[in-house]
Amino acid sequence: MKKLLVTLLLTCNICYSIDKVDSFPVRVTFYEPLMSKKYLPGHIEAEILNTDKLRELEILNKGDNYYINYWPSGNKKPEVNPSKKYNGINTLIIYLNKQEIKYFINSANKDAKKISKNIFGNWKIGYNLLINNCANAVARAFNLNIKGIAVPLYVYNILKK
Repeated sequence: MKKLLVTLLLTCNICYSIDKVDSFPVRVTFYEPLMSKKYLPGHIEAEILNTDKLRELEILNKGDNYYINYWPSGNKKPEVNPSKKYNGINTLIIYLNKQEIKYFINSANKDAKKISKNIFGNWKIGYNLLINNCANAVARAFNLNIKGIAVPLYVYNILKK
């Protein structure tokens, strides 16, 4: 009985390990509304953590965006360790497969080119707080279909599931 249990546990552990080999970690950071001085209305961003592996596999090319941090001025590199600077920070790690990570990078590259330079800018060409905001950009990167106004907390909660 012990041998059977050990064999079963080892098999499950090996399957889990093999599954993680072809997956890519993405950190999602959610800034709670009213908790952070910098992001008073709340904010959500996502960043691929192991870019070296993606470059080796030629999935991520020079000049590609590996993060979504969408603002009126475009896509900005997320801060390092924001929880040391601000209150109300929640993070989670999501593992994407090869197809999903390619979709994430493609979406990040498209959004990086959409610049409205105005908080209530033309949503068809770039950022708009109500129609095309940080939550919409993160939802697009994870291929979520959000109808109506996207709110960072709502997108974060969907990704947590």
